Amino acid sequence: MRKKFFILVFLSLLLYGFDYFHLINVIKEPLEPYIVSVKKNIFQNFSQIKLLPKILFSYNTLQERIRESHKIRNDNSQMQLKITSLEEENASLRRQLGAPLPSNYQFITSDIIAVSRHMEIDSGRRQGIKPGMSIVDGLTLIGRVSQVTENRSLITLLTDRELSVPAISNRGTRGKVEGQLGELVVLKEVLQKDQLFLDDIILTSGEGGFPPKLIIGKITRIKSDDAAVYKEASVELFADITLLKKIFVIAQ
Repeated sequence: MRKKFFILVFLSLLLYGFDYFHLINVIKEPLEPYIVSVKKNIFQNFSQIKLLPKILFSYNTLQERIRESHKIRNDNSQMQLKITSLEEENASLRRQLGAPLPSNYQFITSDIIAVSRHMEIDSGRRQGIKPGMSIVDGLTLIGRVSQVTENRSLITLLTDRELSVPAISNRGTRGKVEGQLGELVVLKEVLQKDQLFLDDIILTSGEGGFPPKLIIGKITRIKSDDAAVYKEASVELFADITLLKKIFVIAQ
């Protein structure tokens, strides 16, 4: 097998030499395809061999260019993330600035750093936050500040049993919104005689230390018993905290 290979190589080189010195012009026409194939392979392989020293000497340069390419891609990815973050931040700011709240309200912008039963934000006493301040996104109530350290605050959410918010419907019906843990919120202490319908909007009444007319949610189910003094309703919150990255603390 090896002997046959060397014979083919020898014949190929012989043909190449004869063609180079124009010694086979008579039989060149029939052998033209084979000569073209041989010359092409020899030329391409020889070209690659000629490039080898350049590749070896420019190895460090190639490596540096590869590293630069990776860095550019990483920088582009980081820039895209920053652009997305700025767009989200601008959207939050526009939403907050467009909320028709009293002009004397001051807002402390904060980033959300954790959410479980409570929400944790990156602002605290140093930024002017105090327990009892309301947390909003636009006109929507998120919760209330419950604990404060120098640079962090803990927010009790509307879904927490510890939070009770005096509320009023868009029809003027009064009650109290209380959390049931999870995502469930209930409007309680609503008198049987008072009007309450599905899709009614529930707002803060302005009592209990909460600013008035902040949106809480809408009625999705009503539970009524004519023998009882009060009726209650399930409330679907307007705020989806899983989509929030930034909130606003109302510093009245």
